[in-house]
Amino acid sequence: MTPMTPVPLPHAPRCARFRARAPFALLSCLALLLCLGCVQQDDIHALQLQIDSQQRQIKDLHAELQANQAQITELRPAQANQYAEVESLRVEIARLNGELDELNRTANTAAVDRSETSKTMKGMREELDRNNLLWQEAAAILALDLDVAPTKATFLANATQINGFSWAVSATSMNATDNNATGQNATANATSPANAGVLAAAQAATVAKPTVNPADALYTQALESFKAREYEKAQRIWQEFTETFKKHPLMANALFWQGECFYQMRDYARAVLAYQKVIESYPNNSKYPAALLKQGISFQRLGRDKAGRLLLEDVVKKFPQSAEAKRAKELLEK
Repeated sequence: MTPMTPVPLPHAPRCARFRARAPFALLSCLALLLCLGCVQQDDIHALQLQIDSQQRQIKDLHAELQANQAQITELRPAQANQYAEVESLRVEIARLNGELDELNRTANTAAVDRSETSKTMKGMREELDRNNLLWQEAAAILALDLDVAPTKATFLANATQINGFSWAVSATSMNATDNNATGQNATANATSPANAGVLAAAQAATVAKPTVNPADALYTQALESFKAREYEKAQRIWQEFTETFKKHPLMANALFWQGECFYQMRDYARAVLAYQKVIESYPNNSKYPAALLKQGISFQRLGRDKAGRLLLEDVVKKFPQSAEAKRAKELLEK
């Protein structure tokens, strides 16, 4: 019997190759597992760090929340007080609205008296303006400070001095007397026998159109400029007046006020000359005492104290009861 020859398996070489490579595969798997273990450890460590950080943040937020709650607790009483204040203001506003409504009703009820009240207020304003003007006039002539606006108390406190001042409140005041003087010629002419018929016709006329006297208009323009403290302009107008209307009753006034303009402009030398014209030409005029006083003060401002004192003493001697004398005494005592 013939022995059988073993038939080689077709996959024998592959198995041999597998067996030869198996140790390397095992080693590779082992290395891979080791690497995976390292990676997992790093990830776990990183995650642990993140968790710790988040826990710290949560702890900080919790502390901040507690602080905010404490602030809210402190603010609640203040909010309550503010609410009470707002409520009080609301009540006060309502009360004021009620009073305003009452005032409106009262004003509507008194509407018929508004016209009379307006006239009264207008008269009071005009009286105040006149008082202020008197003060300015007296202050200018007595060498007081014109830049100080007089209050009612100040004006009354100086009433004695001003009432004693012949020019400021007597028949020679800027608005009253000077205007009266401007009408003296017209009145004298109108009441003369030659013009009696003209006067009667004028009085009988139902509508009389007033005529503007050029001298009066020019003098008034100068006065207004002086009141506005436009002294240079006022001086020019009064000079024009004295050159144009040399026989006018207000000639002495115009000369005196030229001196006042120079005095207010601190041109004391020219003020002395202007006052001298009044002293020389109009010794009986009401401006004479004031001219003496202001000339004496002007000399003192020029540094000629001796000449100034002589004039001030002359004022006291000649007019002892006048406001100019009182002012002169005050200056002599300094």
